[in-house]
Amino acid sequence: MMGIHHKPFNGRGNGRGRAAVKLTTLLATFALSPLAAAVANSEAQAATLEEVTVTAQKREQRIIDVPVSVNLIDDALLDGEHITTMSNLANVAPSLNFNNDNIGIRGMGSVGFSVQVEPTVAFAVDGVVMTRSAQAFFDLADVERVEVLRGPQGTLFGKNASAGLINLVTKAPEDNFGASSEVQFTEGGDTLSKASVTGPLSDKVQARFSVTQRDSDGFIENGISGERVNGQSSTSARAKITAQLSDSVDLNVSAYSLERDVDGFELQWREVNDPGLAAVLGAYGVSPGERNRESSAGGFDRELREEQGGQVTLNWSMASGHTLTSVTAGSQWQLDKTDDVDEQPIALREPLYLSPFPSATGALGPMNFHQTVDQQIDQVSQEIRLTSPAGDDLNYIVGLYASEYELKDRVRRDFDFCTYPAVLGFPIAPSLSPVDFGSPCFDPTGTIVSLSTASALMGMPDVEGVPALTVSGLSREVRGENYAVFGQGEIALTETVQLLAGLRYQYDRTQLDFAVDIPNPLPGLGFGAAPVAPDVDAVSGSALSGKLSLQKRLGDDAMAYVSYARGYKGPTGEIRASALAGGMATGDVLEEIAAETSDNFELGIKGSFAEGLGFWAATAFHSDYADYQAEQFSGADQTFVLANVGEVRTQGLELDAQWQPDTHWSFNGALTYLNAEIQEYEGARCFAPEVEDPDCTASAPYSKNLSGGDLPVAPDLKAYLNGRYQRVLTGTNLMTFAQLSYSWQDDVQFSLDQNPRTVQEAYGLWNASLGFGTEDGRYLVSLFAKNLTGENYVTSMFQDFITGSSANIVQYRPQEADRLLGVSLRAQF
Repeated sequence: MMGIHHKPFNGRGNGRGRAAVKLTTLLATFALSPLAAAVANSEAQAATLEEVTVTAQKREQRIIDVPVSVNLIDDALLDGEHITTMSNLANVAPSLNFNNDNIGIRGMGSVGFSVQVEPTVAFAVDGVVMTRSAQAFFDLADVERVEVLRGPQGTLFGKNASAGLINLVTKAPEDNFGASSEVQFTEGGDTLSKASVTGPLSDKVQARFSVTQRDSDGFIENGISGERVNGQSSTSARAKITAQLSDSVDLNVSAYSLERDVDGFELQWREVNDPGLAAVLGAYGVSPGERNRESSAGGFDRELREEQGGQVTLNWSMASGHTLTSVTAGSQWQLDKTDDVDEQPIALREPLYLSPFPSATGALGPMNFHQTVDQQIDQVSQEIRLTSPAGDDLNYIVGLYASEYELKDRVRRDFDFCTYPAVLGFPIAPSLSPVDFGSPCFDPTGTIVSLSTASALMGMPDVEGVPALTVSGLSREVRGENYAVFGQGEIALTETVQLLAGLRYQYDRTQLDFAVDIPNPLPGLGFGAAPVAPDVDAVSGSALSGKLSLQKRLGDDAMAYVSYARGYKGPTGEIRASALAGGMATGDVLEEIAAETSDNFELGIKGSFAEGLGFWAATAFHSDYADYQAEQFSGADQTFVLANVGEVRTQGLELDAQWQPDTHWSFNGALTYLNAEIQEYEGARCFAPEVEDPDCTASAPYSKNLSGGDLPVAPDLKAYLNGRYQRVLTGTNLMTFAQLSYSWQDDVQFSLDQNPRTVQEAYGLWNASLGFGTEDGRYLVSLFAKNLTGENYVTSMFQDFITGSSANIVQYRPQEADRLLGVSLRAQF
């Protein structure tokens, strides 16, 4: 898409376009027409829309020439909307949604927690695809643009882009010296500092260095400790060097280090129907509800993420005009997380309470459930591609790709709760009284026992210093290999008609090593009744994916296309429940989960208007997904289970536009209409309590047919609109500006099981900013407000699976769910 070019704020005056996002023609028609008529006659049309290029097809092309639905977000929009995190992008890109660490495009995203779950939407940094979506969630540091490629992108970017891809393009070194710095203060104790420097190291070598630091005091109060939580400290550093090794060979080297330390994430109770838990929360003054700003976790929640990586790109411009490119990349991502899973105000090993409503695990009253996760992903990749000269009647790219990754995962669970001995199924001598062992359960009858007491009554030895029944541990190691050969070509059939065809053949192998090193017989909490020695199993497969499109140029200012694309998400496996119980032989550990495939059809048109002062694009799409991979909590197994669940369909319309009628005004926007529906899914889990689910079977094992249900986190309608006015103050060299934006989304269902309690109602967010700076763009002071009206909303919501037979609902209410005021101070040289 072509960016809006405001000369006073184009950095150091180097002529690069700075604005990018879009204004839908639908919104422009009814919202901007009266204003446009007045502005268009106010002065000469001195503004320009500068051409913007994207790398959606692994080569630089004008966005108007690319037969792909692209949502482009450049650094001007990131700065203007004060977008500093990946999740904030969902407000300006209507086709994009986030749920925890999962990314969704057009309503499709991964549904699951298992380490074996592959992403449906790929995430790439400078064209290099990362192994897992969780690697995307760091601060946006020194970013040139974010390309949201909608629809399958597997032909050129590989597997796990069956619904789309986010390509984060970082800023490149420049020929001239430059430096920038910014400090941003937001109420609530949030401080963001950024600095960068770029320039030549010699005649043929340029470099760029940047660093970003964020510190936040937290925005949620823990009702138990009285402390503010969910704050964070993060640091990002990046270095890039380009070198012209000869007249025909150039080298690009980049390295980065990212770190984020979060005091959380602690969730909040939205709805509590269990009277025992409600009484405990009430004793601490925690009131569940949609606007609940207090957490009640009794444990110590913390999350530390670190990533280091880099890539080396070598380009050889051959005498024939072809370019041979080698991209070698590697990274290491680490997660160290401690989670009070139950979110209940009871510290581990503290007294528990009796409730008359047992959960599916047999727990009576609140449960202690802490989980520690240590994860590490090491990945390397190599791509070699040959690109033909641009501008010929036949343009093509062919290449080879190979990648390997190793994911190590160690999970330890610590828990305790009150129950009836008969529920445990363990022989406890009737002559032994729980009271004699100091049972932490409040029990007038004397028949209730805690897990820790039961462990002592049975004479079980302690494990790692705690009662045997209250701890379990599992170690997993996933190794993945992917090899591919690919090619894509475009041929001019006539002067105005072009045919594009692409194909990718790939082979995948996923191997899982696992061991139950701390056994525990409790279903859903333990990982097996007996130790399981290290065991190995693997799944593999090969597949073809590809794309075919026909595009027609409609004069000099418009292009239409129709396309078909085949998407592919690699096969994986789920550990069999019997394997965790120690009953499987080596080589029969995994239940194979078939590859997920998609068939996507698109009809698109894009062009410019008003003599090049505006840009618009419209895309209609229809996608069918087969062997949809999803993970749900199984009441029968008391754990999350991954499976191929059937077929789903997404279809809709995307509109993007922007317009700059003169040097003062600019407008951008986007809109997505979406119908994301489950076509076939029998045997799905019911929401709890099962007796309240009208579609659930009448007896255990409970299940239902989800056909016709909504996909999670897929609003039917979502829109974004932005308007900006700026001008030079008469007789000065000062520029002032004002900006107002509005983003809106329809109702959204967060649960695959269609729980009516996990629906977020429609909401809209107003953001505003105003400020002034020097005309040459060197200095800028901005005052901004996010969520100006304080609209309440949540970004995650689910049924509390710990108290599985209740209707308790937990949510995550982000910092932006309250009005936030801030100030930004920026300098560029």
